[in-house]
Amino acid sequence: GMRATLEGFQRFLDDDGIISSPEGWNFVDWVKDWETGIPPEAIAGQNATINWHFIYTLTLAADLEKQLGEPELAMLWQRRAETLATRVMAIFWDETRGLIAEDGNKQIFSEHTQSLALLSGLLDETTEARITQGLLNDSDLIRTTYYFSHYLFEAYGLRQEVEALQNRLKQWDSLHELGLKTTVESPEPTRSDCHAWAAHPLFHYFATFVGIRPTSPNFQTVAIRPQLGNITQVNCTLVHPLGHIKVHLKTTDKQVYADITLPETVSGVLYIGDTTYPLNPLRTVIEI
Repeated sequence: GMRATLEGFQRFLDDDGIISSPEGWNFVDWVKDWETGIPPEAIAGQNATINWHFIYTLTLAADLEKQLGEPELAMLWQRRAETLATRVMAIFWDETRGLIAEDGNKQIFSEHTQSLALLSGLLDETTEARITQGLLNDSDLIRTTYYFSHYLFEAYGLRQEVEALQNRLKQWDSLHELGLKTTVESPEPTRSDCHAWAAHPLFHYFATFVGIRPTSPNFQTVAIRPQLGNITQVNCTLVHPLGHIKVHLKTTDKQVYADITLPETVSGVLYIGDTTYPLNPLRTVIEI
């Protein structure tokens, strides 16, 4: 199904070799100035976010094929991702601003495009650094709303800018002020007060702040890369196919304490800065 979907998008490549106006509702995010959530030029024309979404998906497909033992297909998707990224950068990159525009006229810039481009892993270090600075400091970028902020948060985590992520979580604080106990579909006026796609801060608590991520199929191995930001202590339990992963972390200016329990057949690695510590099945206690 994944392969058929990716092949299906190939028919939308235009004369410039990039995706142009796929059929259907090209919704991206409930941005106030985007009609029905569609970004500029995505109804009839070329749009950067649509292309970067496809590029990022191709890189994920390449990783999946590799994990499933299909290296030739992995190379196919990776090659297509790299080719498309080169073409898209040639059209949408704005050297003066150091960002990727939404439109070919380079008048509109968003967090959406920058986030997906960073997540693709296909940019050089200098370009990644410039885009990161834009995400942190450019006040004129169109902001992601609740659901699409997941990709922004992933980009913040990748670039180790977790304090920026924590600052953006204040948007969720306003939900309490509205008397809500569930997450909404979009900023006010929202049509749905109980929409699960805005609940991804729960994911980022485990996967970004505590940094628990699988490193092999079926979660047989795990990497834990904490990025606590202004948090000094966490105590969490993550459901795992073979039981639970329990992590207790406590940090001070001079010390890091980690007490980690994995299911009995699962091993992993704890990353503290540039140093790695092996995690054996069951309990591991580390004081640094």
